[in-house]
Amino acid sequence: MQRKKETKPQAEIKERKKRYLNIRGAFLLNPKTKVDKEKTIIVVDDVLTTGLTALEAVKTLKKEGFEKVFVLALAKA
Repeated sequence: MQRKKETKPQAEIKERKKRYLNIRGAFLLNPKTKVDKEKTIIVVDDVLTTGLTALEAVKTLKKEGFEKVFVLALAKA
């Protein structure tokens, strides 16, 4: 995955709706990536606050055809 647009750091945004608008559409799958879509994918997030960054990453992967996508957070704020 890679960012397709620059975003403000989520930690600087307090309001949930503004966080969502900030991160919406921020990721894309690198077209050069060759990964079997039947593989299990784990998205790792350092700190899960609202979960919107992880959710956006999962949505991007699901849209690309990955079925088994999970999130692993190292900490919860």
